Amino acid sequence: RLAVLLEGERGAPQDLEWAMADGVLYCLQTRPIVTLPPSSFFNPSVTGETPTLWDNSNIVESYSGVTSPLTFSFASHAYEQVYTLTLKMAGVPGAVVEEHRPHLSNMLGLVRGNMFYNLLNWYCCLACLPFGDTSKFMETMMGVKQTLDPELEARLKQIRDAAPKYSLWSRLCILVSVAWKILRLDGLVEGFFARFNKHYEDALSTDFTKLSLTQQVDYVKHLYKNVLGHWEVPIYNDTYVMLFFGLLKGLVGRYLATGNPHKAEGLQNDLMCGQGDVESSEPTKWLMRIAEEIDTHHHHPSHSSHTTHPSPSPPPPPEHDGSGSRSDALRRWFLGRREEVLEMVREEGERVRGVRERMTASSYATESEASGLRQRKRATDDSEDTHECTNDRDTMDELYQMKLNIVQSLQRFLNKYGFRCINELKLEEHTLHDDPGFIIDIIAGYIRTKSYSVANMEARETKIREAAESEIQGTLPWYQRLPLNWVLFHARRGVKHRENLRFARTKLFGVFRSLFRAIGDNLVSLGLLKQRQDVFYLTVEEITAFVEGRSVTNNLSGLVELRRKEYNGYRKGLAPPERLVTRGACGPCFLFPQLLSDLDLLREHQAEAASDPNVLTGTPCCPGVVEGIVRVVTSIEQTKGLNGEILVTARTDPGWVPLYPLCSGLVIERGSLLSHSAVVARELGLPTIVGVSGGLMRRLSTGTRVHMDAGKGRVTILCLHGNQEEH
Repeated sequence: RLAVLLEGERGAPQDLEWAMADGVLYCLQTRPIVTLPPSSFFNPSVTGETPTLWDNSNIVESYSGVTSPLTFSFASHAYEQVYTLTLKMAGVPGAVVEEHRPHLSNMLGLVRGNMFYNLLNWYCCLACLPFGDTSKFMETMMGVKQTLDPELEARLKQIRDAAPKYSLWSRLCILVSVAWKILRLDGLVEGFFARFNKHYEDALSTDFTKLSLTQQVDYVKHLYKNVLGHWEVPIYNDTYVMLFFGLLKGLVGRYLATGNPHKAEGLQNDLMCGQGDVESSEPTKWLMRIAEEIDTHHHHPSHSSHTTHPSPSPPPPPEHDGSGSRSDALRRWFLGRREEVLEMVREEGERVRGVRERMTASSYATESEASGLRQRKRATDDSEDTHECTNDRDTMDELYQMKLNIVQSLQRFLNKYGFRCINELKLEEHTLHDDPGFIIDIIAGYIRTKSYSVANMEARETKIREAAESEIQGTLPWYQRLPLNWVLFHARRGVKHRENLRFARTKLFGVFRSLFRAIGDNLVSLGLLKQRQDVFYLTVEEITAFVEGRSVTNNLSGLVELRRKEYNGYRKGLAPPERLVTRGACGPCFLFPQLLSDLDLLREHQAEAASDPNVLTGTPCCPGVVEGIVRVVTSIEQTKGLNGEILVTARTDPGWVPLYPLCSGLVIERGSLLSHSAVVARELGLPTIVGVSGGLMRRLSTGTRVHMDAGKGRVTILCLHGNQEEH
């Protein structure tokens, strides 16, 4: 009553500080609350009532935290273009596609700088497909944690009822077409890569910094039309994976784990382990082989097979009394001379770029040999290594050649995987090309912990998969094995293609990153921006409009400063919840972060998950039982020195994968069974739990001892950091 009284007297809501003494209530201090929305905010006649469901369950893996305006505008346009193609490819009539244009152009949202799915628009687009209701499969694929409340369920029913009705003949024709595409999937993927690689190689050979602004914008449009405009196969394959992964989950649950969803999830994951030929796991295996070569001087010729411009690697030096000393010197050099290794890698990168411009691939090998001879002179000054190894000049040259082989292997890795970095789909982020120090540190970690046996890792994967296959063979009659194995084959094929096609997406984003950086350079040279990175505070449309004369402002620098201030506020402020519903106009809701917290749809789910203070549960991903200390990290920088701990983090992306061999287990707050973390963890045989609810990052801290049963998706806290008392 006192608060209401003060609000009436002061004419505004009050932040009241009070105390009780001898049964009397005293007002100590009061001040107006200035962060509340105006009263009209709560008036539906002003803001509207239409619900919008926001969820970032899956997209947070690719776009974590605050994302730049340029990245969001680029991704939003790409989603619209690609999913328009998908609907048309699935046989949805053109008129229906155009009718859903408002949904296609709003599949993503930006909530205080964070990217979210606009889920109801996704449901609207899925309802157009002539395959029946696929929303549950989509939720499994995205890792959505909560079913819809009655109000939203009623809205979803309206969406289903409004979906186009297809005749039996239309459905039959579409099903035949889809079946034909399934039979030809491998060929479709091969054709996609042939087309993609042609444009990708053309982009790599183009120096964007030498193009004018008009030429740069034209190249952006060229990539939109000729690459993104032909992105049907990756999205078709995503739909294929969504369907068959969902079918696999249903069959495993029905045949092998009735009434036991945890067992069903675990068995499904075991069946997906160790497929091989998955592009996402290859970078890590490549770095492990380099580490083994440094530590044991066992050369892996496979390194040179991954490059378009092969460099000949000389055979290992003959075994004699000094070979062990040279191997020790190579190891000491790599572990103790980080800056020298980096300098050599950068020099090799500059040389390779020069070779690409001046020479054909056939003459690359000759140039590589010449470069080795030129650089070998520098080795004569390395007196420390000379004294540590031997005073023999030939032995010293062999040691330097060993170093050069390692550097060339690293450069070949960067040539192929340099765009695969932390937050690789955020165009504003720096890549391994910018700073290869990350992979140097990763290899050093492999060497120190001896975590580089690819054969042992692959054997673990195979053992997990074969055990699950044996259960199918020994438990199910033939008439159940037949459909299950057929669905399993297609699920495995689709997941493998999905990861490989995602790598093509990574490379394409790398091209766009280089192109937009070059645009930033030109805008800086014109005095319109202060630094190249400022271009990422503009949108693609704003850049294009400025170049074409349609811009509503010419003060690009002022616009950048305005957005920089706003986005810095987002970074320092409260992050929005992962699932929320807004009503009416969305923008007014986004102005008030505390209000967004009140709209959190997962509060009860999180509270229920945290009911046992010593147990955390999530989605089983790759089985294994581990007991040990956790390393809780919020950024890649905090993983330095990782040495067999259980890695705990809020989310990962492909750039984190090289860390996996350095940890004994992986526990991730976000993610789904088809997220990148899950797929690669299965390929590497790493015990992993994803989608952990109940405040994972809040309840665990570095040094906490836990028991992790990844097959059951369960983490039990045994001993809190600094507390020796067992629970």
